[in-house]
Amino acid sequence: MRYGYLFVGLAAANAAALFLFYGCDLQSAGAGGPGVDGSIDAPIDTGGPVCPDGGTCVDGGPSSCEANRDAAACQPVVIANIPGATELALDGTQGVVVVQSVSAGKGAVYYVPLLADESVGIQADAAVPIVTGENTLLGPFVQDGTIYVAAYDVAQILRFPKDSRTRTIAVAGQSQPESIFVSGDDIYLLRYNDGHVVRAPPDGGKDFALPKDVGINGRSLVGDQTEVFWSSTPSSGIAAISAALQADGGVRTVGTLPIPGDPIRLALWNNDIYIVKQGGPAPGGGGLYRLSKQGDGGAATRLVQQDLQSSPRLAIYAPYVYYTDPTVGRILRLSLDAPIPDGGLTVGASGGPEALFSSQPNPSGIAVDANYIYWVTNAGLVRALK
Repeated sequence: MRYGYLFVGLAAANAAALFLFYGCDLQSAGAGGPGVDGSIDAPIDTGGPVCPDGGTCVDGGPSSCEANRDAAACQPVVIANIPGATELALDGTQGVVVVQSVSAGKGAVYYVPLLADESVGIQADAAVPIVTGENTLLGPFVQDGTIYVAAYDVAQILRFPKDSRTRTIAVAGQSQPESIFVSGDDIYLLRYNDGHVVRAPPDGGKDFALPKDVGINGRSLVGDQTEVFWSSTPSSGIAAISAALQADGGVRTVGTLPIPGDPIRLALWNNDIYIVKQGGPAPGGGGLYRLSKQGDGGAATRLVQQDLQSSPRLAIYAPYVYYTDPTVGRILRLSLDAPIPDGGLTVGASGGPEALFSSQPNPSGIAVDANYIYWVTNAGLVRALK
């Protein structure tokens, strides 16, 4: 089996890349690689209005064509064309790691350097798979310039530096690794098929924390400096959010959620755990939930009642929690301090979640920094000003 990595970059002295945008399609100033008509000097014909300086904005808003391509009028922007992108993680302010899983049986990891100009994008034309013949890659997790990704179908956790194609199998023989968290030298993984949490290398890949019930599917694993937290869904009963001390692996139940519907992803903020749950809008269904890290097993508070299907994701950067709605194609945010009525808020209600962007093709993974929101869609990596 061969492994390789494609790191997407923009060399200062090399040929410019074709720029693709949701908000603005800009005419390239350079010469070199192929464009839509064989030359990158030609602007993309989007059918949208022509801006005064020659660019084309296609977001459809009344201020779409402002002189000098005003950044706020040209959002969001596709900064890397990676069809089939599903997950992402920020490498501080340096770059974005994007995982691609495609049905053709090939998965890839990209490293996309971040550019200061929000109206400039870069393109990746082809994917070099890190796991040939496998179509499910999960994660990623980034720590100190090292990327970790779960190769679900071959039961491995892969590790490699962001500036090198040299990869190491960090953990092997762990069936269906669904989610990973790294703390120092310790790699924690959550197995989908049985809900077991495994720690390596100190335990040699042995079970670190075991679920209290059988027939459990592990969904999401996160952590802080002292504990790891994970979500799991049994075949019947209630879904659970559990925690284990990193020092000794002692397990406790933090809180519960009703099923059907999976607690797809977790995010930590201060003393709370936020959960985005798949499901319909009925009581106990889909939406956003919150638990205290110090919870004693009680029911999670439903913040937002919403029909969330497919694979929603969430990210937190105060004062908001951001999340994706893949079914409708929206990027939303909710104030962390929003007053919550019984049963939760609804989209569009006073004080409820705000839909920032819509018509996104199957948005999935999302991340946020001080200035931007990043997410992945069927088209690739997208960035927008907050």
